Amino acid sequence: MALQGMYHPRTVDEAILLLAQDPDARLLAGGATLVAMMNARVAEPAALISLAGINEIKGISMLSDGRVRIGAFTRHRETAACELPLGVAGVVRHAASQIANATVRNMGTIGGSISFADPGLDYPPALVAAGAVVEIASKASRRTVNAAEFFVDWYTTALEPGELVTAVILPTPGAGTG
Repeated sequence: MALQGMYHPRTVDEAILLLAQDPDARLLAGGATLVAMMNARVAEPAALISLAGINEIKGISMLSDGRVRIGAFTRHRETAACELPLGVAGVVRHAASQIANATVRNMGTIGGSISFADPGLDYPPALVAAGAVVEIASKASRRTVNAAEFFVDWYTTALEPGELVTAVILPTPGAGTG
């Protein structure tokens, strides 16, 4: 199947609408996993929906309740360099710093990586250990899923058709955490 187009939404809602209109399209974040799968002919999307222009899913911030929100389009290098408390004993920061090589860390994103549940990446066990939750958006709703329930199996997640990961939320470390 030949790639039929590339979409460039500016909001999560636009991306969800495009995904609903073209269920054979695939979301493109950093591309590290998807492009490798396309090169190996494991994935042959009809079209690509680039998430690069969606500011609401970029960056790392401290929420008012002390939790840390990592937007889905946050690159691995940004997570590795973040000085906010990223989960139990910095396990998420450390995982990001260990992913593949510098090229992949500069290109890949947390949302793209976890959406594929690639067993070769370090995020799944780190997010489960940190007690993270995954924010998911669809045309019908917004929901959160505990990381332990999000990762179902190798290359299998709790994502339903038409859904996209918008962020990962890390809990506030408890007293004595280490």
